[in-house]
Amino acid sequence: LNLILISVVVLDHVKIRRMQQQYNKFMNKDDLDLQTLLEQNAIRMKEIEDHEMIRKHTLEEINSKLKKVVQKVGAIRYTAIEHVGPDLSFAIALLDELDNGFVLNGIYGRTGSYTYAKPIYNGISKYVLSEEEKEALKIAINQSNMEGI
Repeated sequence: LNLILISVVVLDHVKIRRMQQQYNKFMNKDDLDLQTLLEQNAIRMKEIEDHEMIRKHTLEEINSKLKKVVQKVGAIRYTAIEHVGPDLSFAIALLDELDNGFVLNGIYGRTGSYTYAKPIYNGISKYVLSEEEKEALKIAINQSNMEGI
């Protein structure tokens, strides 16, 4: 029984000695004590949090500005005047996330070309739209619905 107790004490002493060596090695690393190391890490964490807040604010600004950028485009080509040439006229709808923007219609004829722009608010124009302009607008508005599927 004494022999078992002595062997347990010796094993415990070896384990304690290893732990003491690891502790000394950790504490003497770069002449830093644990308190200084924690203080430096706290300062770094504060800097990281400050930078994260700045990035978050910047990202929110960018996201709010992106809502007003052209995101949806609908375009069609068509023949406005018979015997002038195939598909030389066009209608293009350019809309932002909230379906605000304009429809641009270019009509090509023998005597000249004409371009018309009509504003769009919430997907609706207060001006009368031609069938081609309506089609371009429909393509642009439905473009966001396709992306979500």
